Amino acid sequence: MALKVHAEGWTVANGPNDLWAVLLADCAAALLMLNANDAAVADCQAALTFVSNLDVTITPAALAMDGGPALGAKIYIGWGKALLCLGRLNEAEQAFGTTLSTSNALLAVAHNIGYSEETEQTKHFLAQLIRDAESGKIAVNLCRNAQQELLKLGNASASCFSPTARKASMQALLLINKALEYAPGDVALFAEKLSWLALLGHFCEVAGHCE
Repeated sequence: MALKVHAEGWTVANGPNDLWAVLLADCAAALLMLNANDAAVADCQAALTFVSNLDVTITPAALAMDGGPALGAKIYIGWGKALLCLGRLNEAEQAFGTTLSTSNALLAVAHNIGYSEETEQTKHFLAQLIRDAESGKIAVNLCRNAQQELLKLGNASASCFSPTARKASMQALLLINKALEYAPGDVALFAEKLSWLALLGHFCEVAGHCE
């Protein structure tokens, strides 16, 4: 349904509308599964504009999972994942951080309100968002660390005929592959991988990636 809406280019009215926010968020999740990361980022941004209220207030309404700040926190998770896939690490980290701060604040609201079946469901929902956000931030750090180590090796411009240079090239490829596990849509990182492969003389592998 989400992809159908996206493909047909349906238009929506301006103004808050949690239903459209949910629809756009679902669409972004589907696009992310198809590795359409730029489109997923755009849909998450659009979804956030339709969320009725992103402010955390001490009321039961703030805990609704299908609207308001709880929905916003969920959308930020999808946004962070899409940004991470594109290698936009600082933005991804901020998105995951927003989910963490909002979810923790909402948990405090839930504890203040007291027990109800609906509140307990929301607590589980928020706890999962927190776990996802923490995992996202760990992935950002792992990707960033790999890229920082890669920078120490320099660019793929030197000859790989010496054992030392060849070892450095292989290490560079390992670091790039590690970073690409978290940011498979990072075009610059992928281009750098091709450069190192070419430097090593792995032209068949380069051709395979360029098909």
